[in-house]
Amino acid sequence: MDLQPEGILATSANPEDILRGLQAVAQDQPFHKLPPLGPEILTVRERQVMRLVALGLSDAEIARRLSVSKRTVYNWVSSLQDKLGLENRVELALYYLGLLPHCRGWRGM
Repeated sequence: MDLQPEGILATSANPEDILRGLQAVAQDQPFHKLPPLGPEILTVRERQVMRLVALGLSDAEIARRLSVSKRTVYNWVSSLQDKLGLENRVELALYYLGLLPHCRGWRGM
């Protein structure tokens, strides 16, 4: 989102969602459909860390971007995994992208 994309569809979508998104972007309007993450569940910082994990950044890279220690990032990631019942960073990234339900049956993670 920092790059301000015109449209992003980062969750499971039905054809109507896709059509609505394409129409909005074609009319120079932003369209963002993200996975539901209730504000009462995650802090702003946790959401930020989860997004950076989903972008593939390492703890060291996240720490540099957020001006914190690698250990702090490690603790945030661990806390997120515990809070959301996830096993690893891959599941955390898939959760953020709204793809985890589609991959749960595949245990290659």
